[in-house]
Amino acid sequence: MILEQLSISSLRNLRAVDLSLGPRFNVLYGDNGAGKTSVLEAIHLLSHGRSFKSRNPAHLIRRGESELLIRGQLTDADGRWRMAVLRSAEQMRLRLNGRDISRPSEIAARLPVLVIHPGSFGLLVGSRGERRAFLDWGVFYQQPAFRGLWRRFNKLLKQRNAALREGLPARWVDCWDGPLAEAGEEIGRLRRAYLASVVELAPAILGRFDPALELSIRYLSGWAADKPLLTQLQEMKPSDRARGFTQAGPQRGGFSVQLDGQPIAEVASRGQLKLATIAFKLAQIEVFSRSVGRGCLLLLDDLDAELDQRNFSIFLELVGSLGVQVVSTTLHPEKFDRWKAEEKRLFHVEHGEIEAVV
Repeated sequence: MILEQLSISSLRNLRAVDLSLGPRFNVLYGDNGAGKTSVLEAIHLLSHGRSFKSRNPAHLIRRGESELLIRGQLTDADGRWRMAVLRSAEQMRLRLNGRDISRPSEIAARLPVLVIHPGSFGLLVGSRGERRAFLDWGVFYQQPAFRGLWRRFNKLLKQRNAALREGLPARWVDCWDGPLAEAGEEIGRLRRAYLASVVELAPAILGRFDPALELSIRYLSGWAADKPLLTQLQEMKPSDRARGFTQAGPQRGGFSVQLDGQPIAEVASRGQLKLATIAFKLAQIEVFSRSVGRGCLLLLDDLDAELDQRNFSIFLELVGSLGVQVVSTTLHPEKFDRWKAEEKRLFHVEHGEIEAVV
């Protein structure tokens, strides 16, 4: 999968930008505030329907404009795909090969995008929801049935929660328990298997940076490990009624990480957290390539500023071996000289204008 063309209109300080991207390494350089990260946001928005930096769509739209437009063209084994996102402060319109679509997941299925940015380094110590999102990104591509399964589970969960909040008779709550538990157990099984595939690869990658850094990972299903989910739902029903929502299930799942037998948040340095997060992300890319049989698009936001020279060189070598398309931002393009010139395209970004460097 290669994203070949990218057009951006009215996103932050980018008025009108058209880029022809290379199949391997694309490096955007320029001063802070020039608009480099906005290009990465545009690609993420095209794939996910949202930015990785801001939750408020209004903050993305160029001042004085009412909407932004992002268009892309990619080629994969199934042919050529044209996609577009039109985003105003109130609504979003999506198109794929000339037809309107309702879900960003239809584009995401064609344009798999992973991003590593300064905020990514909270993955292992932030909320459990961040780690759920990490798992679900991988399962989404590894198991196509997961998309419908996750939608079904969330619909059932909303119905059960509504019955709890409204104080409906027990039989109304009971009728959701079986189907909810069945879907929840399957989601848990898929997540556990996916995490195992990542954990199998991550230690070797982490060892390239620091052989002494050893992590232990524990999967968290979101309900008691020694009980079926259905049993847990039934046992917690009085408490669920009091709180007005379902407390057990994959919506509470994730995983925990320990270093030297202690929670990683309590003992790891910021540098160790960065390296561990990068190892998990690169393992995720490798699992994707092995299980799906194609590459994804990797976005890197000023990562050379986050790593020392030695670890950044190792990182470039590891990324180069993955064979994926990369779009990276930097203040110092010379730091990417390790990548072959014939595989690399440079773009200079200044005051929202982007020029390919020949």
